[in-house]
Amino acid sequence: MDRIIDPTAKYEKSIIPWRDSVLGQTILKKLAQKYSIDEDKQWKDLPKRFQEVVINGDNELIRLGM
Repeated sequence: MDRIIDPTAKYEKSIIPWRDSVLGQTILKKLAQKYSIDEDKQWKDLPKRFQEVVINGDNELIRLGM
C-alpha cells in the first residue's frame, strides 16, 4: 500500500493525497461513519477490511453533503 505515508499517523492524515484535501478528508470522515470506525485510530490499528475499502472502494455511493 504505497499510498500510506505513516501507518502510525491518525487515520485521516496517513493517506496521500487525501491528507491535505478538503474533499479527501470529507470522504474519509464519511467512510469512517459508514463503517463505525473511530477517526482517531491510527492506520495500523484499523481493521484490514476497512483499510481495503479506503484504498480500493466498496462500490457503493456515499453522500458527501458538501
